[in-house]
Amino acid sequence: MFCSLDCSDDLLEYPLFHASAKDAWASKGLGEEKKDITCIFESVIEHIPPPRVDTDSSHFSMLVSQTESNNYFGKMLIGRINSGSVKVGDKVAAIDSTGEIKEVNKIFKIIRRYGMSQVNF
Repeated sequence: MFCSLDCSDDLLEYPLFHASAKDAWASKGLGEEKKDITCIFESVIEHIPPPRVDTDSSHFSMLVSQTESNNYFGKMLIGRINSGSVKVGDKVAAIDSTGEIKEVNKIFKIIRRYGMSQVNF
């Protein structure tokens, strides 16, 4: 496949694992211990760079990927922060793709999700 796509040789430098999803193990080589899948997570951290977020910017921007309704707080937005930072009490504006401001609201609560659970800040 790499030859058909005329890819460069540096794309062939990727980690290989021997794994069994049924038995819940993975290893980097045939002779290594097969106890869990920690080596895959360590390899992700080693080979994939973290997202670039400009926290020093005074301009807060977030790409919203999902909205939810909360009985106590109203509209909740879920998304990825691209730049800046936000805290409870800050005013934020919803801007569409043309740059037009659609609504302005105040941050009442910041929640971080871990799987199905939520952690309040």
